[in-house]
Amino acid sequence: MSELYQNLGFRENPFSRFSAEEEIEYLEKIYIQPRYFQTLMTDLINGSSRFIFGERGSGKSALILELCRELSKRNVLPVLIDKYDDIPLENNDKHLLLLIIRSILTNFVVLLTKNPVYLRKLNKYQKEKLSIFIRDFYRSISKSEFEDAYNKVTRYKSKNFIKKILNVFLNKPINITISSGIEIGSDFIRKSLNLPKSDNVDFYKSYIPEFRIEVLSQEEKEEKFLQSYKLLKDILFELTQLIKSVGFKNTVVFLDRIDEFRALDGKINNMVQFTEQILRDTDLLYSKHLSLVFSIWTEVKQRLNEKGVRFDKFKPIDITWTNEDILRVLNKRLNHFSIVEPYNVDNLFERKDELSSLIELSNKSPRDLIRLFSTIYDEQSTTDSNSNYFQEICVTQAKIKYCKDYDYYSIFPSKMGTREDIISIINKILRVGRTQFRSTDLVNEFKFSTQSANNYIKIMKDYGLIIDNDQIASGTKEYIVVDPKIKYLINRRIKVLREIS
Repeated sequence: MSELYQNLGFRENPFSRFSAEEEIEYLEKIYIQPRYFQTLMTDLINGSSRFIFGERGSGKSALILELCRELSKRNVLPVLIDKYDDIPLENNDKHLLLLIIRSILTNFVVLLTKNPVYLRKLNKYQKEKLSIFIRDFYRSISKSEFEDAYNKVTRYKSKNFIKKILNVFLNKPINITISSGIEIGSDFIRKSLNLPKSDNVDFYKSYIPEFRIEVLSQEEKEEKFLQSYKLLKDILFELTQLIKSVGFKNTVVFLDRIDEFRALDGKINNMVQFTEQILRDTDLLYSKHLSLVFSIWTEVKQRLNEKGVRFDKFKPIDITWTNEDILRVLNKRLNHFSIVEPYNVDNLFERKDELSSLIELSNKSPRDLIRLFSTIYDEQSTTDSNSNYFQEICVTQAKIKYCKDYDYYSIFPSKMGTREDIISIINKILRVGRTQFRSTDLVNEFKFSTQSANNYIKIMKDYGLIIDNDQIASGTKEYIVVDPKIKYLINRRIKVLREIS
């Protein structure tokens, strides 16, 4: 018996994955470049730093992965940072600089391992400087981590190559089985690149007099470096100058998924504390030594602006999709997975006018649209996997399930509460049962006092769940429910997402 996706006309299920990280292997084939893509890429090649703003699911990570791919074709070194586990939650500008230095160095080392011919462009002093950087900043990684980084750079599997260099430098027989647990450290890297084992004790004196680190342990070195922001910044610029010396046009560092760092707990105040120090360093952001790209949740922008971050100076990019853009994204995905191109999306539905309502529910988020289609697919597969279209009843049931199960906390971050608080507030809106309502509706439904009703309305507005109805000229204020998912549930007379225990 054939699978549902085959009956629908696809080679495989096009809705089983909906995040850029899961789709790396075919992202290039389904990605739609936004209108500003080429201008943004040119800015980064030329050394400008940028901010990328967008809601969750708007495509920030997909944009960054596509930029990395395109920049690498143009002789630019792209560096993606999306893990921040060792970084303090505040007063962390030096820690972030150290993370940037180590991330650049790791990517540069991988590229040099792939193309050691680059080293011929460095003079003796530059090679010695690189050797010291590797000695003091390269953090040992496992063979599997190195192999993963190498594969990303080379776009082909590096297993045999890495076995070869490990065998050569560990003096083992050529057919040895190399354990993924073996750590690749700085000495190994310097040997493999034929760099001098430098013990130059005067190297850092040009930055800070009497700065001696050659006798310190790795932990003591890190503590010493973290005492001076200026030293770390100077070293960062020196490293990027070395990268230009071997022939790269620029180094572009992307700091992505900050809002998903678990320690920040999805709270706006935590995100602001985490980023505000380094973002206020306009000297760093103005530097032509490298480009820094910060991917930031839209809701965080205003708070950072209040803290003195000058977004106006660095051409912020706001990722906002139109419904037409969303349709183009969907069509390109369907064509990629289709057995026969072009694929007619209308053939997916029993009702031919269904697509517009699904795009509306996605609320301008490509990820949410694919997640919604995935819910419909699962519902149809459970009901009748032999169907060659999505049946109307399955689409309706899937839309209700999608809207009820949606993680609203991820798009309406709490400034003072928890996920349960947001569910409780949405449940109150659903209980009122109107997409446009007044404070008196809360009073009547819940027997609140007028003051209590107004307090709840303020919370709803703070979360971004409702806005003022500006069309009402006078009289009692009226409020409009913003999110199309909540409006859909109201129109379906759904009164609760789930009960709060």
